[in-house]
Amino acid sequence: MSDKTRTQNQDEWKRTQIRIPQDQYDDIVAYAEGKEISINTAMIELIDNGLRASESRVDPEDLDIKIIKLENGMKRLVYGKLLKAFDLDYTQDLNSLKVDIELSLKRLYESSLLKRLSFFNKKVFVYQGNNHLDIVDDGIGSLNWLIVEDHVTDEYMENLHKKNDQ
Repeated sequence: MSDKTRTQNQDEWKRTQIRIPQDQYDDIVAYAEGKEISINTAMIELIDNGLRASESRVDPEDLDIKIIKLENGMKRLVYGKLLKAFDLDYTQDLNSLKVDIELSLKRLYESSLLKRLSFFNKKVFVYQGNNHLDIVDDGIGSLNWLIVEDHVTDEYMENLHKKNDQ
């Protein structure tokens, strides 16, 4: 939730009361004190964080997985909610693939209001590690939209040893 939303006239907000277990209330109070914010603001932040986390969770039934054998003998595992949405060359090097994913995300964002809403309140970017790419929400974690992982295989190791022996 942005600061702009919090500074709106609170008459526009829905007022409600909730009953929660004492230990959860104590945790919320500790969270609020640790961040030097009100209990109400702490509850809103925690609810927002929980909603974001539930949006990014992957249901195994919805998970498509593609396994690609790379020329060097490694296996590339590609999966996530957007796997079928992006028709990319997953055999290219990770740097080039990252550029293609970023271009696809830009086009997806521009495609419709409904698609744009999936980016709402998120700082989306493609994170590149040594052997993987992941579409993440900055400061939150993986969105499970598209993950590309390179895995070392026995064949890759044999090729590497042959190359070193030459």
